[in-house]
Amino acid sequence: MPNILIIAQAAPPNGGSHATRLTYFIKELAELGWSVEVLTTKIYPGTPLVDNSMLEDIPGDVSFIRSFPGPLHRWAYRNKKVTNKITKKVTKSGWKKKILLPDTYIEWLPYAVSDILFKKKLKQKPDIILSSAVPYTSHLIALILKKKWNIPWVADYGDPWVYDPGNPRTGLRYIIEKWLESMVISNANVISLTTDTTKELYIEKYRIDENKIKVVPMGFDSKDFIIPEFVNISGKTRFLYTGRLEPESRDANLFFLALKSLYVKGKLHNCIFEFIGTFHNDIIQLVNNLGLSDIIKFHEWMDHKECMKYLVTVDFLLLFGNNNNIQIPGKTFNYIGSGTPIIYLSNYEGENDPVKKILEDSGLDYWCVDNNQFSIEKILIEINENYNTSNPKRPDQSYSWNSRVKDLSCILKDLL
Repeated sequence: MPNILIIAQAAPPNGGSHATRLTYFIKELAELGWSVEVLTTKIYPGTPLVDNSMLEDIPGDVSFIRSFPGPLHRWAYRNKKVTNKITKKVTKSGWKKKILLPDTYIEWLPYAVSDILFKKKLKQKPDIILSSAVPYTSHLIALILKKKWNIPWVADYGDPWVYDPGNPRTGLRYIIEKWLESMVISNANVISLTTDTTKELYIEKYRIDENKIKVVPMGFDSKDFIIPEFVNISGKTRFLYTGRLEPESRDANLFFLALKSLYVKGKLHNCIFEFIGTFHNDIIQLVNNLGLSDIIKFHEWMDHKECMKYLVTVDFLLLFGNNNNIQIPGKTFNYIGSGTPIIYLSNYEGENDPVKKILEDSGLDYWCVDNNQFSIEKILIEINENYNTSNPKRPDQSYSWNSRVKDLSCILKDLL
């Protein structure tokens, strides 16, 4: 099988949604017979959200080249810091984000290129390159290597770049980054994206031949959900949300207000709402100000495997949708993989919400709720009083990472 070089800062043991995508790309491609080398950044004691469980399933013959991430990142992570793993401060973008384009990892670029072209750290020259973003610097590194070697290159995206609805570019930044992304798009052999709506966006904005764009959605690993049966000793109906609640894309305030209203009416005495991840301080403060600390519990950030096991111990999963139809929360497919019933709180007011279509096709029990307080209260009462969770359904395996990466492997092989 050919040799592939994967370029991604968000590679294991970094944690998070995009790092999960890269972990399964690496794992499944290696198991399909590809010879995989990964170019990523060094991990320092203070690097945030490191998830060593992400390395456990990576085949031993996969090699990693961990380059110096740059002096600013080295300085930021120079010491192991004790931090609150539940809350994070709400701050305006720092000076690094304002002046470093396309992202702060642009300082990684010269060291990554040097390790490959001058220090010769690759075991062998690759037959094909796969770069994955965010950060988008990964694509710029791949662009340089593509120019040097003239071999096929797939540029993989999690979120859109210039036209990211949650982080729109303006002014001079827009001009520079659009030029950079145009260079990536014109030189890459294939652009892979996670949703059909993102594909439509790129065709519209960049006039790309649709045959050059492939959709490789997020997925789940069935092995993450094979655990002994859990016994709920609390006797309460448990609702769970995992991840982040970023105000620019997901508004949960109406949900908390609905809980307050039901709590005052005495409707939630047998319920507990759990949140796993890192959350802005203002969300924690809102819950405290509403007097909901008795029914809302915030957990520390968990590594991927621990979090996936947690998904099957609860009665319902809460899915807060984005305020656009371009991106789909990556957790959607892990939720589906768990087989646990899903309550989808839509934040998108337009037509063609892709999350609704995915849930409909999944075969699982789910409810779609409009983002208004009355609808939220109504569905929570209905579910809590009438739904029996004793017969979980099995998810569609076409959503699995194994299936996703088989499709990706076919795309790569076609280029060769």
